[in-house]
Amino acid sequence: MRDDCDNGRRSGLLARALRGVPPGTAVSTLGLLLRALLQAAVFVVVARLLGPADYGQFVSLVCVGLLVVPAATLGLEFDVMRGVAAGRVAPADALAAGMRRTCLVSLPLVTLLASLCVLVLPAATTWSIALPVLAADILCGAWLELGWRLFQSADRMRLVALLRIAPAGARVLALVPLGCGWLPVSLQSWALLYASATALAALAGLRAARAVFGGGTPAVATMPVSRDGLAFTLQALAERASGDLDKILLANLAGPASAGLYGAAYRLVELCGTPASALVLGANARMFRAGTAGVEHLRAECRGLLRLLGGLGLATSAAVLACAPAVPLLLGERYGDSVAMARAMALFPLVFSLRFALGLALSAAGGQARRALIQLCAAAGGLLVALWAIPAWGWQGMLATTLGVEALCGAALALSLRGVLASATRSAGY
Repeated sequence: MRDDCDNGRRSGLLARALRGVPPGTAVSTLGLLLRALLQAAVFVVVARLLGPADYGQFVSLVCVGLLVVPAATLGLEFDVMRGVAAGRVAPADALAAGMRRTCLVSLPLVTLLASLCVLVLPAATTWSIALPVLAADILCGAWLELGWRLFQSADRMRLVALLRIAPAGARVLALVPLGCGWLPVSLQSWALLYASATALAALAGLRAARAVFGGGTPAVATMPVSRDGLAFTLQALAERASGDLDKILLANLAGPASAGLYGAAYRLVELCGTPASALVLGANARMFRAGTAGVEHLRAECRGLLRLLGGLGLATSAAVLACAPAVPLLLGERYGDSVAMARAMALFPLVFSLRFALGLALSAAGGQARRALIQLCAAAGGLLVALWAIPAWGWQGMLATTLGVEALCGAALALSLRGVLASATRSAGY
């Protein structure tokens, strides 16, 4: 009898714990895990072939591209997320508008940034290396993000997973010419292969989206940029700066080899943090619907998500600490310093996921402009501190800056969300 009661109690606790898990989280987790494994395979091979210096140079270019992807859509993914999830925008129209906008904005943006990278990044960075990498991550990256955001807003999580896996799988196949000796092992060869694989994945994703949702109308394809979309662009730029600016700064202030070692450690942390990323990804559409339904629904949704992320983040930290010694075993003795870096990053998944969940809830509550302002201030403050901390303490200074800024940003988002929810509660008369 006692055993039956204990089993029933445990079942009840498990049911309450899983109640806040968004539908599709299992699919998202499996998809992101497969994507992370494919990315890890590419990372292991490329890092071993290129060495820390060339790999650090490649990582810095990728980070520049990822940093400015939101500028290529000017916030259309936010309008897609909010409008399609709430049933106010047709998916086909959103797809047509996104394809037109990314083409018009991305081409001059890629050219400008390639020029700046050749001038600012280490001397080995050339046009033949910068241009294909940036075109892949900005133009093709914007198309890929538009496609999976569209599927996400329609709760097509299997298609989200497939579209997010596609570029990683294509890049695995792109390693074949290097492995078979058809091309010389160099950063320039890998840049061309990387761009070709990403472009094929993006075109396949757009074709899949058109097959599912159809084509859009010409009138919607030229729709103007919304104010909330611009706020989202600024917030997304700040979001990317939090995750990618550290590698760019290290490449310039501490050398590409230091950036390569740091990037290798960061890749391990990303792999261990895949379940937390999937949990947040699966919560996006559900959070926006809760914001539309009312303040009490959003408050309950946010509490459940934060509770799950807290426990999952602690488990992720333990996984990072346990897996850190595997980095030099996989990549070679040249990456021995990455072990200490990975261990020092153990809290990254917890802090990043909690901060992102708070920001997501604030956007769903109608506070997108507040979120953008807070994260822009955090990114600007982090940049200023890093410019002083990296020359003084190297990667340790960058890491301490990132953790401190993320923690302060999360606290500011939590306070702002509390104020927005309190104001909404008073307005609703609860």
